[in-house]
Parts: sequence; C-alpha cells; structure tokens
Amino acid sequence: MFLGNRIRFSLRSLLAIMLIAAALAGYFRLAYMDHYREEGSHRDQVKASGGRIYEMPREPAWLWSQFGDQIGKKGTSVNLSDTNAGDKELAEVCQLTELGGLTLNRTKITDAGLKHLEKLTELVQLNLRRTSIENWPPVLKMSRLVALDLSFTKIQDIETAGLVSLETLELRATLISDRTLANFGELPSLERLDIAGTPGMPMQISDSGISQLSRDKLPKLQQIFLYFTDVTEEGIAHLKTEFPGLVITR
Repeated sequence: MFLGNRIRFSLRSLLAIMLIAAALAGYFRLAYMDHYREEGSHRDQVKASGGRIYEMPREPAWLWSQFGDQIGKKGTSVNLSDTNAGDKELAEVCQLTELGGLTLNRTKITDAGLKHLEKLTELVQLNLRRTSIENWPPVLKMSRLVALDLSFTKIQDIETAGLVSLETLELRATLISDRTLANFGELPSLERLDIAGTPGMPMQISDSGISQLSRDKLPKLQQIFLYFTDVTEEGIAHLKTEFPGLVITR
C-alpha cells in the first residue's frame, strides 16, 4: 500500500513537472523565439548590405545551439565602413539591440538616421568617422560606451552628460571651437582626447578653449592631440600644470 502511494505520488509529481516544463517552453517561445528569429532576419539583411557582423553563441550554448544559428547566435558588432549604407540600413542595424560595437566610417549616414541609435544602449564602441553628420549622436544613455569617434564630421556642439565609461573621444578635424570646450561636461573616465586638425582643416581652438579643460572635469586624462590648432606655449603650460604627466602631441 505504501509503495503504491509512493508510485501514485511520483506520477503526479512527474505530471506536474511536465506541465510546468510545457508552460515554460511556451512562454519561452512567445517571449524569446520570435524576437530572436526576427533579429536573425535583420542580421541577414545587414549582411546583404555589405556589412560585416561578428557573432557569438548565446549562453548557455548547449541550449541555444539546438535552435540553429539564426536564433542560437547574437550579433556582437557590426562594421559597415566603406559601403553605401545609409539611414535605411542603420535602421536595420539598430534592431540588433545587443550590439557592443558599431562602425559606420565613410558611409552615407545622415543626421536623420541618428535617431535610430537610441536603441543601442549596450554599445561600447561607436565610430562615425568621415560621415556627413552635423549633430551630436544620441549617446547619453550609453553608459557603457568606452570609445567614440566623430572625426572628420561637421560636429560643432557636444553633450557628454551620462558618458561615465568613455575613455577615448576623437573629434579630429571637426568644427568644434573654444566655445565647444567651454561647454565641455564631466567625463570621469576619459583618458584620450583628440581635438587636432589637419593641414587642410585646422581647428579653431586656442588657449582660451584649452583653459576650460580641468582635472575636475577630466580627472583621468592622460593624452591629448593638438595638431594644427592655435594653442600656444601658454596653453601648453596650463595643460602641464593642470594635468601632471599628460602626454601632449602637437
């Protein structure tokens, strides 16, 4: 009798476990599968546009691998540099919300397309070098962003609030000026700042702008690039006093 009760109890427990597992599987499918299948479709479209996508298996790999590459893998970074990618392609890319890196150098991205970047809150690296953008991209919610390259664009104004992880900021040959530096916000992790110009595109940066840079705003600054600017020895002296050990390249 006792053994029979144990068997019945075990069968009831097994049935309950199976029902729970089935419910969880259904929820998992509704909550994740369709989303990841759609994301896989977006990855395919980005590849068709000439983009290079770096992927890695989802964890735990033993589970996700059973669903095939389209679902079992995720995009970790996308490189569309030197392609004809524009705002339409950027909209596709930004459906891949788990991206950590995005490189769009020398593409046809415009200011109108930048709004799509708001979805990529997990970005660690963003490169928009040599694009036609004039506005600061919507990066303020990207608290994990470490490197931002906007060189050779028409950027004039910057907004750095919230970029607590940013270590490298490249603004070479842009339209920033002394006024821009005066409005420079705090960047607690910044180590490398490139505000240099080029022979054909000198920067409108002088001692007046350099004097606005302080250890209060940039406590970890280690290197600054000042090629083709109007910074004099007086400005250099300020930097050396304000940032002991700073490497100044000019």
